[in-house]
Amino acid sequence: MTFLYRIVYRLALLALFAFNRFSPKLKKGVELRKSIFGQPPWLAARTITRPIWIHCASGEFEYALPLIRTIKQKNPQQKILITYFTPSYV
Repeated sequence: MTFLYRIVYRLALLALFAFNRFSPKLKKGVELRKSIFGQPPWLAARTITRPIWIHCASGEFEYALPLIRTIKQKNPQQKILITYFTPSYV
């Protein structure tokens, strides 16, 4: 199974690099995944981050916006993680 995964992963990377010239979104995705100091960007980032987690149920995101704005005004460097759930699929 690992062998199959490695083959599919390499084929996906080849396709990504081949088609990124034609799509600005793919090009941006490739740029964001380039190494930083020899590491992938998600490993080069600080690992000790304590984001504020806000979970919104269906339709309640609008009620959370004033809270998010207040947090960002008081501390612009604070990371905020927002998750959303809705039982209906549109």
